[in-house]
Amino acid sequence: MIQFLLKALEALEHSLWQRGDVKTIDAYGPDGVAKVVKNLSDRASSIQSGYLYHYATVILIGVVLIVSFLIII
Repeated sequence: MIQFLLKALEALEHSLWQRGDVKTIDAYGPDGVAKVVKNLSDRASSIQSGYLYHYATVILIGVVLIVSFLIII
């Protein structure tokens, strides 16, 4: 009888651990945040070329947009 209760409690504990901790807390907590950051950094690194004139063009476009916004206001 006691072994049956221990096995039932062990099964309940394993279920709570898998569903509560692994699939819920870890998925939306540290592991989820790490996955989002990895995804965003992969996308950002694919955009970067390493050429200075690309960065200068983006800076120039940003300055033009900011100045245009300030003139319109």
